[in-house]
Order: sequence, then C-alpha cells, then structure tokens
Amino acid sequence: MKPKAGEGIGIVEAPRGTLAHRYTLTRTGRLKEIKMIIPTQVNNAAINMSVKDAASKFIKNGVIKPRLLNSVEMMIRAYDPCIKCATRSITDRIIMEIIDQEGKIIRRIS
Repeated sequence: MKPKAGEGIGIVEAPRGTLAHRYTLTRTGRLKEIKMIIPTQVNNAAINMSVKDAASKFIKNGVIKPRLLNSVEMMIRAYDPCIKCATRSITDRIIMEIIDQEGKIIRRIS
C-alpha cells in the first residue's frame, strides 16, 4: 500500500469515558497532526465542581477538618480513576493549596 495524505477520526468508549481522536497525515503518510479529547477534559467542569463541594464540607471558617485530601482525591478518582497514577510525581503525594478570594495562598497541605 502506497502512503498518501488523509485524515482519520475515531471515537471510543473507554473505561473513563469517551475518547475522541483525529489524525492528519502528509502525502508521504507521515503524521502531521493529532488531536485528542480525553475523558478528563470532557469531565473537567464536573470534577472541579465536585472538588469544590467536597472541600467546602471540610473547610469552615478557616478551620480545615481531617480527611480533606482524602475526600478531594475520592471526588477526582470518581471521574478518573487513572489520574493519580498517570500524574504521579517523584514525591508521589498530593499537595493542596488553599487560596483566598484574592488568590493568595493561605495554607498548603500535603
């Protein structure tokens, strides 16, 4: 088969949600462009709202109750169970920054 230019689109239902991908090839059959819409992107607004709701239950009047990190992680993993392993850092721990209305960090928890 001789290489040629073209475009391909795929939509797959993955364990974390719908994955859409598009590939564009040059006339020699080389990959020119790839675009992906992954489930985490699709669910991002819902993840953010769930994290905000979970955090608001554990932060009251500047007091942070135990289990805040666990609760926030549980909300994120409800949408994307693979995210912790996919974004693992060298330290392999979550760091949460609590900011005020002006965007100033008032507390860092890990």
